[in-house]
Amino acid sequence: MSYVPFSRVPELKQDQNLNVIEFPSTRSEYVVLNHGQEPLDDRNVRLALSHAVDRQALIDIVLFGSGTEATSFMPRGALFWNDQLPGFPYDIEKAKAFLAQSKVPDGFQLELQFLAGLVDDEQTAGALKDMWSQIGVDVQLAPTEQSVYYETWTNETYQAWIGYWTNDIIDPDELVTFAVLPESSNAFHTGWSNPEAVELAKRGARELDPAKRKEIYFRIQELFNQDAPMVLLYHKPYVEVMSTKVHNFGHPPTGQWVWKGTWLEP
Repeated sequence: MSYVPFSRVPELKQDQNLNVIEFPSTRSEYVVLNHGQEPLDDRNVRLALSHAVDRQALIDIVLFGSGTEATSFMPRGALFWNDQLPGFPYDIEKAKAFLAQSKVPDGFQLELQFLAGLVDDEQTAGALKDMWSQIGVDVQLAPTEQSVYYETWTNETYQAWIGYWTNDIIDPDELVTFAVLPESSNAFHTGWSNPEAVELAKRGARELDPAKRKEIYFRIQELFNQDAPMVLLYHKPYVEVMSTKVHNFGHPPTGQWVWKGTWLEP
């Protein structure tokens, strides 16, 4: 079993016929924001939303403590992950100050889509609704069937969308290309465009010197946080539950499952 709700983990660990394994992962959870939908084109609005999220509370409520706060759009500990970034500390007064400088100082309505049937996303959405209400944002929860969920994201007809990323390769170029370059996926289908970040992303793909690449990717992450194109939430492990008869099952930090050495007792 995959995508097991973290609320079930303590119970399942008590079953002597099961193994519950939390694999280190590159899974990063976000609220993706559509800059083509007002007022999300306003940087101050996005910064207000980012600082109005109590990430540790989300981790405690949704993940039962099994997670870490996201301070970058890149997975924690991945190659060239910027460990110097403070992220977006929870600060309601700071969030209100950003909103006061925006085009909607008195608040606004926000439709938040999430995949119907996923307990973790439903809990995350409910918690965000409560948190953002403190700064005058009226969140309309929109559980969505899978085909519609992805269609509205790729067609950019959504307003806000709970999504995630897992690395397929070790190098950061894959995620950076997807999240930064307009010609790739319109920057994670947000519509974000930062000329300096775009130029750096293209340089990073060509650069061979690891030290120079580190500088490039550190700077991209700084620029990303300055503009806050998405709301960073948390990183969480992969939780898999299997019979004790299953041996040598693997799930590396990159998203794929590894079955090569897996075997099953009779």
